[in-house]
Formats: sequence, structure tokens, C-alpha cells
Amino acid sequence: MPDLVISAATLAEIQNTLRTNADSLKNLDQAIRGLDVAVVGADPFVQCLGDLHEALASAIWMLGEALASTLDFVNTTDTTFGEVDRELAHGHRLAPQ
Repeated sequence: MPDLVISAATLAEIQNTLRTNADSLKNLDQAIRGLDVAVVGADPFVQCLGDLHEALASAIWMLGEALASTLDFVNTTDTTFGEVDRELAHGHRLAPQ
């Protein structure tokens, strides 16, 4: 049975990618929420565009939050694997789960 191998470089790359994308979505969400939809003029169109604007900003915010949560999970996984690796390196037996 093969050993489980988790590459620190791969985890770091995943963490960086998730962090970068979450930050980009946060900036995009803020930019969209900062748009003035009233500049289009006609009231029915302003309302429709405003609704779309809010829905888009909310969807982007939720995606950013999901990426941030995934990053938290990857960070926890990285920490846990590090702890397990140290325990095994020192010859300690892991407690059964």
C-alpha cells in the first residue's frame, strides 16, 4: 500500500491560489457595489439593473467566502499533516481516532 504523500509546495500553491482568488473576488464585489446604476437614466431600467447589480455582487461575495472557507480548510489540513509528520518523525504513535 503506498504512503500518503502531501507536498508542502503543492499545499502552498493551493493556499496562494485560493487567497489570491478570494482577494480578487472581494475587490470585484466592492467595485460592483460601488457602481452607480442610476446613470442609465430610465427608472424601470435603473431598477432592473440595480437588481442585477445586487445579485451579481452577492454571488461574487458568496463565491469569495467559499474560497476563503476552502483556504481555511487547506490551512487546517496543512497544519494537521505537519503535526502528524512531526509525531511520526519522533517515533510517536498516533492515538486511534
